Amino acid sequence: MFVNFFTRIFLLFGCITLWSCANGVRIVKENTLVLQYQDFGPEAMAGELLGPERWPWAKEHYSTPQQFDIHVVVYRDVKLETVKKAYPVDEHSNQDYRYIEYTTAIQWHEDQLSKFTDQLSKDEGDKDYAFFFIRELYKNVLKIERALRK
Repeated sequence: MFVNFFTRIFLLFGCITLWSCANGVRIVKENTLVLQYQDFGPEAMAGELLGPERWPWAKEHYSTPQQFDIHVVVYRDVKLETVKKAYPVDEHSNQDYRYIEYTTAIQWHEDQLSKFTDQLSKDEGDKDYAFFFIRELYKNVLKIERALRK
């Protein structure tokens, strides 16, 4: 009878632990959006926000262009530490994530859109280039807003 009591307590504790872990993952997934580095434009444009477009552990300089699979996690209403646990950087599997808070991501997009619209209004630079990036930036803002709007 004494063992049966502890078995029930252990099972109850196990169920509560599993439920809380599953609930935590759901909360993180509901409050994050995973995008590609390229969704933020080329490194010349996104590098200040996201860092270089290469893995941090890739110290070599490449003579030919390389493709690095880098994900950007935009998060809202969840702690950065929690997001990093859900989306860990793993050198051994070449899994790289950059973490951007929602308001920072939206502000960065607004700043970039402002630069390109100013360029168009002043009739400077390549208009096709500016229109392309304006369209891509708006698409990205819509993705972020639809996924994380409260």
